[in-house]
Amino acid sequence: MLTMTIDDVDHLIGLPSKGEELFEAPKKNLPQRFSQYKSGTNISFISLTDYFNKNKTHDDNFIRRVVLYTIGVFICPTLQQHVASDYLNLVENVQDIRKLNWASLTRNHLISCIENFHKKTSPTNLKGNLALLQLWYWEKFCVHELDPTSFATGRDRPLIQYWTEERARIRGDITNIKGFGYGQIIHDIRKPIKPPKEPSTTEDPNTYQERCQNHQSDNDTQATNTNLYESLQEIKAFMKAVQMQFLRLDKKFDDRARENTQAIQSINKRFDAFMKGCQSESQREAAKSNNLQTSDALQNEEPGVKKNQPDGRKYKKIKTYTKDDVLQISESGPKKKQSAGINSTENKSETKQTRKRNEHTIHSTVSKRQRPRSGRESKPIRRKDDDFLYYGTKITKPTEPQKKILISKDYMCTEEDYPIFEYIKTSPQKKLLVDMNDALVNKTNMECLLYHHRYVNSDVVNAYVCCLRTTDHLGYREGGKVYIENAYITAMFKRDKNLDIKGEPIKHRQFIANLACCYQDHDMVFLPINIVNAHWYLAVINAPERQIHVLDSSGPGNRDDLTYVLQGLENYLTFQDDENISTQKWKDLRVTTWPLTEQIRIPMQKDVASCGLFMLKFMEHWTGTRLDHNFTQEEIKKFREQLPVLLVKSPLNVIDITKGNAPSSKSDAQEGDEDDGLSIDKPIPPTS
Repeated sequence: MLTMTIDDVDHLIGLPSKGEELFEAPKKNLPQRFSQYKSGTNISFISLTDYFNKNKTHDDNFIRRVVLYTIGVFICPTLQQHVASDYLNLVENVQDIRKLNWASLTRNHLISCIENFHKKTSPTNLKGNLALLQLWYWEKFCVHELDPTSFATGRDRPLIQYWTEERARIRGDITNIKGFGYGQIIHDIRKPIKPPKEPSTTEDPNTYQERCQNHQSDNDTQATNTNLYESLQEIKAFMKAVQMQFLRLDKKFDDRARENTQAIQSINKRFDAFMKGCQSESQREAAKSNNLQTSDALQNEEPGVKKNQPDGRKYKKIKTYTKDDVLQISESGPKKKQSAGINSTENKSETKQTRKRNEHTIHSTVSKRQRPRSGRESKPIRRKDDDFLYYGTKITKPTEPQKKILISKDYMCTEEDYPIFEYIKTSPQKKLLVDMNDALVNKTNMECLLYHHRYVNSDVVNAYVCCLRTTDHLGYREGGKVYIENAYITAMFKRDKNLDIKGEPIKHRQFIANLACCYQDHDMVFLPINIVNAHWYLAVINAPERQIHVLDSSGPGNRDDLTYVLQGLENYLTFQDDENISTQKWKDLRVTTWPLTEQIRIPMQKDVASCGLFMLKFMEHWTGTRLDHNFTQEEIKKFREQLPVLLVKSPLNVIDITKGNAPSSKSDAQEGDEDDGLSIDKPIPPTS
């Protein structure tokens, strides 16, 4: 079996290999040194590079920061953008830095990362010094097609100096063509390698063939070595796993790009339909306005005489009549008029046929004059004292209506909640406001809900969890029977991930066994996960599907804290299983092997401090397959204002504020101290 030795690491990348072998950094806290180097909650790479750019001295602090940066980026790299604080113990004494066995540290860290990678069933990225692993593979499997002279001459320490970008690209192409494990195995990479010789013209062909046969027999003997075969299989399996990981990432990115493209196309179609609707509406309004203007102009025209007809007759312009006028004329008869140029016979009474003809002429003339436009521009019509009116085909783009944010009434405070909210704001800091089922919340803990920029603490989360547990319809959902856990128990899981439970007192063991039995009596367990002073999100243990559903208002992210919680939970469940205390309702108790599924792909949170409130709403509305209510950021803001009132006036709260000094009106509340916290908008009464 091929193994990577410390001497190999020394000869490959030139790290010191003398001294005691290091497996990991010593577990020793240096709070003063950590507070000196940290940026926020950790020692980030950005803070180290900023120090290098700004600082011009080269003291011991500069040397320590350089070594820490080298550890985090090259020697023991991880997926995080910071270096672990445990490595401060290795750089505390600057004089001893060069005496440490850094080659053993990077080798052991890489081997540990590979072992953890094989144990995990969920997709994850490989950690460790991958450049060292790639270089070791290339040097162990010599490919003479690359450059035969380099293997014979270029063997000085460190070997990484001979691998240029072009040479590495060619080596990768050879691996893609020939496959993994192709090449001559080099057992000692510190010695020069002699490439196979080509037959010369002066050499006896028989001698050359004999030497080739001997060389072939040696290769056959090496190929039959079982240890060599096992090592090749391990290397192939590892490289195949790395390739599968990259394929999963490519597929994930393709799916995300496809979803975004479909969303953009849907938005474009909706926008085009909206614009077509606006254009058709504008055209209908313009046509209606043109008809009204034309009708008014025709009614206001003075009667005149038309031009001569081809037969020489003259016709007087017919006056526009309504239906009532026509009926009146037919009943009373025609009016007699004396005018020059008209025969006296025209004054005779009209017959019934004449009246019908006149009525038909009136209606046909009115309909012709009021006909709609068809394929031509309307002519301007001028009145006596008006300007010209033009009616073109230009369509005015409608102004986009202002979006109105709709907030459900379930998140709005009522008139009765105002005195309670003011009572909370004016209470002393140490006054106990909520006491329900061992969940205690005083004014200091409640202040996280009185300011928009503060994170929700564990006391408030536990109090609201008590309220959710007593709500009957939340105990049974589409995914089955639900148990909602509080933040204290999940913190205990994280603490006890490596605890030897059998050595604990009997009361603690009994508590662990009862808790495990309670979980196995439910189909889903809701666990609030807290990244200390940073973030909240919800993890749902779905036993029927053997999955861990993650609901994070910020979208997919780092899940190290969830991993620690699952390790502690599995420790509890396996202890209960060993004791044979409960039934086997859960078919598999190895929750650390269950895959993690991100349920929130697009971030819902628009600020930096409302993650805890989103998590509480996830607990309330997650059915096991979906959210039964899609709440918004504006509703979460109103929920922050509503939550302290809900906790104080909850039936579970044993503290009765009516016996205190709660203000009964707004004037009474203004007598207290004013602050810059939230203020509840009084609800507007509905209009009739």
